[in-house]
Amino acid sequence: MQVSKQISTHIATQVSTYIATQVSTYIATQVSTFIALQVSTFIALQVSTYIALQVSTFIALQVSTYIALQVSTFIALQVSTYIALQVSTFIALQVSTYIGLQVSTFIALQVSTYIAMQLSKEVSTYIALQVSAYIATQVSTYIATQVSTYIALQVSTYIATQIPTHIALQVSAYIATQVSAYIATQ
Repeated sequence: MQVSKQISTHIATQVSTYIATQVSTYIATQVSTFIALQVSTFIALQVSTYIALQVSTFIALQVSTYIALQVSTFIALQVSTYIALQVSTFIALQVSTYIGLQVSTFIALQVSTYIAMQLSKEVSTYIALQVSAYIATQVSTYIATQVSTYIALQVSTYIATQIPTHIALQVSAYIATQVSAYIATQ
C-alpha cells in the first residue's frame, strides 16, 4: 500500500511537472513572440518613417531647386533681352543723329563756301552771300535728310543682325522715322 502510494505520487509529480513545463513553455513562447512582434513593428515604423521623411525632403529640395533655376533663368533672359533692346535702340539713335549732324554740317559748309566763292566772281558780295546762304540751307537740309536716312538704315540693319528679325524691323523703322523727323525740324 505504501509502495503504490509512492508510485502514484511519483507519477503525479512527473505528470504535473511535464504539464507545467509544456504550459510555461507555450506561454513563454507566445509572450516572447508577441513582444518581438510589437518591438519589430515599432522599429520598422520608425525606420520607414525616417526614410520616407529623408526621401521626401530630398525630392522636395531637388524639385524646388530645379523650378527656382528654371524661373530665374527665364526671368534673367527676358530682362537681359529687354535691356539689350533698349540700349541698342538708344545707341543707334544717338549715333545716327550725331553722325548725320556732323556729316550734313560739314557738307553744307563746304558747299556753301564753294558756292559763295563761285558766285562772288559773277555778282556782288551781298547777292552771293544771300544766294549761297539760301542754297546752303536747302542743300544741307536735303543732304542731312539723305545722310541721316542712310546712316540710320545702316545702323538699324547692323542692330537687326544682333536681335530678332521682327524686333529689328520695328527698331529700324522707328529709328529712321525719328532721325529723319528730327533732322528735318532742324
